Amino acid sequence: MFSLYVVLFYLLLLVLSMSGLIAKDWNKEVAVSYAPPSFISAAPVLAGSDAEQGTESVPLPVNPVDPLKDVIAELNAEIAAEQGAGAGIDYYGVVDPLAEDMKAINQELGGQLMDESGELKQSLVFGADKWGQDVLQKTIKGAETSILVGLIAAFVAVLIGTALGAIAGYFGGWVDDVLNWFYNIFTSIPYLLLVLAIAAVLQQKGENKEYIETVKGVSFEIPANTTVALVGESGSGKSVTSLATMGLLPAESARISEDSQIIFEGKNLLKLKTREMRKMCGKDIAMIFQEPMSSLNPVFTVGMQIAEILQLHLGMNKKQARQRTLELLKEVGIPAPETKIDAYPGQLSGGQQQRVMIAMAIACEPKLLIADEPTTALDVTIQKQILDLLESLRQRRQMSMLFITHDLALVGEIADQVIVMRHGEIREQGPVREVLDRPQDMYTKALLHCRPQLSQRPLRLPMISDFMKQDGSTWLEDIRLNTQLPQRSRGLKGGEEIILDVRDLQKSFYSRKGLFGKDEFQAVKGVSFQLAKGKTLGLVGESGSGKTTIGLLLMRLQQATGGKALFQGRDILDMSEQEFTQYQRKIQIIFQNPYASLNPRFTVGQILMEPMQIHKIGQDDAERKQMALDLLERVSLPAQAFYRYPHEFSGGQRQRIAIARCLTLKPEILICDESVSALDVSVQAQVLNLLQDLQDEFGLSYIFISHDLSVVKYISDQIMVMNHGELVEIANSDELYQSPQHEYTKRLLGAIPQGIPQSA
Repeated sequence: MFSLYVVLFYLLLLVLSMSGLIAKDWNKEVAVSYAPPSFISAAPVLAGSDAEQGTESVPLPVNPVDPLKDVIAELNAEIAAEQGAGAGIDYYGVVDPLAEDMKAINQELGGQLMDESGELKQSLVFGADKWGQDVLQKTIKGAETSILVGLIAAFVAVLIGTALGAIAGYFGGWVDDVLNWFYNIFTSIPYLLLVLAIAAVLQQKGENKEYIETVKGVSFEIPANTTVALVGESGSGKSVTSLATMGLLPAESARISEDSQIIFEGKNLLKLKTREMRKMCGKDIAMIFQEPMSSLNPVFTVGMQIAEILQLHLGMNKKQARQRTLELLKEVGIPAPETKIDAYPGQLSGGQQQRVMIAMAIACEPKLLIADEPTTALDVTIQKQILDLLESLRQRRQMSMLFITHDLALVGEIADQVIVMRHGEIREQGPVREVLDRPQDMYTKALLHCRPQLSQRPLRLPMISDFMKQDGSTWLEDIRLNTQLPQRSRGLKGGEEIILDVRDLQKSFYSRKGLFGKDEFQAVKGVSFQLAKGKTLGLVGESGSGKTTIGLLLMRLQQATGGKALFQGRDILDMSEQEFTQYQRKIQIIFQNPYASLNPRFTVGQILMEPMQIHKIGQDDAERKQMALDLLERVSLPAQAFYRYPHEFSGGQRQRIAIARCLTLKPEILICDESVSALDVSVQAQVLNLLQDLQDEFGLSYIFISHDLSVVKYISDQIMVMNHGELVEIANSDELYQSPQHEYTKRLLGAIPQGIPQSA
């Protein structure tokens, strides 16, 4: 009986959602897009019969997308032809239906929307949103599929239950017992598990997949005992190529053409059976993945994970596998391997985790090692150690290596040959020195020039579009490399206005020791520095040096243990929360990962307007929206981005949104915490150029935190070097790179990749 009630309930909702009984005639259509509709005011020219008769139409709801601009452009062309230049519709005059627009719409609809006082009529069960749309109707419309599924499920349940009940009641006896037994077993199975099992069985049936060609006829060879580098930006097809070689592409979402071949020792890997491929992977072909923490199992010790490979592929017993694991950990440079063999991945540093991954990869002495971005996001010193380790292992073990990266500077240090990819195609390949010293393809030249160089500081970094839009002759003949580009002067000359004065800043973390004791870890140890107005202070150092902690302390996202931070004569570390709110808008931070720092449930417009609403910037939402649109234009994003969600943008675009969000509060200081470290070189150049433009225009002061020393030198006036929470050296950027004083600074600078000639 209950199932019958459920069927009737779903049927009622379905009828309501389709009948339009809840919604008024003016609101039957619900926008498919999440973007709020805009309205075109009464226009002199409109399409359709109204336009032909010369009458005025009811304003039409449209979404502010590019087709709208095209339509208005066509209308303006017709208006200009009839009335002369200057006449027409202003595209940017298209505004949201707020306030006066709502009243105008209500008047056109004969008062169906509002009463005489201007309030929305209460005839709508759940009311209307600020665009006049019925909330209940939108909810039911959005849930229409769920309602249909629920209705069908309940209806089928009623049919099956009625049929089985009738059979059991009619026959009785053993038939009734069997049906009851089946029912008891069926109901004892968790419904979620049953649904997942059915979904797994039916997953491949009835699917219409649309494939995107990510790798387009790529052909190359890896000679024995050599290193071939595969270079390109995100989306170029590098990782897809490596995963195909390992047989790791998901069969349900990837398809390899029948005529493709990956020949290894005379065998086509694409034709091997799963069992044969499993025997080969890990033993003859091994892979080092980009993220060691996501590749290592956090619940097993590193020793167990390496030993498992030895036991599986080489048939060693536990004692032999453990002894061999110790030898491997020692070979890859893990200090005190006897203590680290029983450690869990989370107890090791990033560099040590990557070394463990390398030990796992070389455990069975493979003939081909694939290294997929093995040094991305590692400190420059750890990066150099990993590169040296890989090269020494390759030479000692006489194996070949496919080294995948987006950084050409690394390629020059480790590779014998290089392959440059873009959009799934090979743009250039050849011996590494020939490609880096005398590149032939325009895209290769662009990659070489986009990256900041230690010897040059142009006013603006070249971008991919500067090369790809031209045939190449003009750029390289008239402007011979970066030496001919206008240069930017950096550094402090003395007498600059100080905007932030940090004195003896300290931060300690405590962990429990025993029952009553505690251990103290000093992350920041009495650091003092000054930030000049309109200048950039770079913070460099290895992981754990205290760089990010300083940024968080200045934002009061962590509580300082001691010290002062004077901003406009006030110690912001000693203020109450209420007092600091007034200063908080003046100091903003751009985090490293824009994917995590932007709320995925908010549109970009909501993300930009929220801080303005909190700090009461702007008189109303209409003014705040206009300010947000202006900021989007300033960071080179289209106005349509206001209505879109973060996941619809690339990494570089998301970082621009994060910058725009900071600018909504009109800050005086921006803390950039590794804000370009995860970006491709071309996108990195765009963001660095944007930061410099904003600094020139608004006089912003930056604290730029990074482990990429080339980027820091390019954008910084002054650089401070951190090591284990201490400030070891601070100087103007050019002086520090030309004549470093501290041994730690010299070690950092000596670890910078030198694979690209500085004249490139």
